[in-house]
Amino acid sequence: MFICNGVQYESCPDTELFWGKPSKNMKYKLKDVVGVGDTFSYEYDFGSTTRLVLSVNSCIEREKHNNKIVILSRNNPPKIICNSCEENEARWVNPFGYNNGTAFWCKDCLKKAHDKENDEFSDEEGYLLPICNSPRMGVCGYEGRV
Repeated sequence: MFICNGVQYESCPDTELFWGKPSKNMKYKLKDVVGVGDTFSYEYDFGSTTRLVLSVNSCIEREKHNNKIVILSRNNPPKIICNSCEENEARWVNPFGYNNGTAFWCKDCLKKAHDKENDEFSDEEGYLLPICNSPRMGVCGYEGRV
C-alpha cells in the first residue's frame, strides 16, 4: 500500500468504505502518479510492517532496453552511532533493542559486553545482525543479503 498526493493505492482496494475516499488499485505506473518533488509513503509487509517515506529528488530519462528496468532508486546509506559509547559507528543491530535504546553496537562495545559475560546480553547476542543499507534492517532476521 502507498499514499501519494492524498490518494491511497492498494493491491486489493476496499471500495466499500464507510468513511473517506476508497482506495485505488495499484495498476498505475509509478511515473503517472509521482513526479519530481513529490513525497509519498509506502508500507511493506503487514506482518512486521516497515513504513517508509520516500521523496522523488530527480528523474532521468534513459533509452529503453527491452523494458527490463522500469524503476531505479536508492536510499542513502545510514551512518548509525553505537548506543553504548555514542561515539563509534555501529556495525551490529540487536532487533530486541529497538525499544530500549540498545539496538546498535560498535565492535569495541560488543567485545566489552561479551567479555563481561552478562547473562542478559549473551541471551540476545545470537540475534545480532550486521548493519545494512535497508529500511528492513533487523526486521524478521533481515540482514541485507539476497
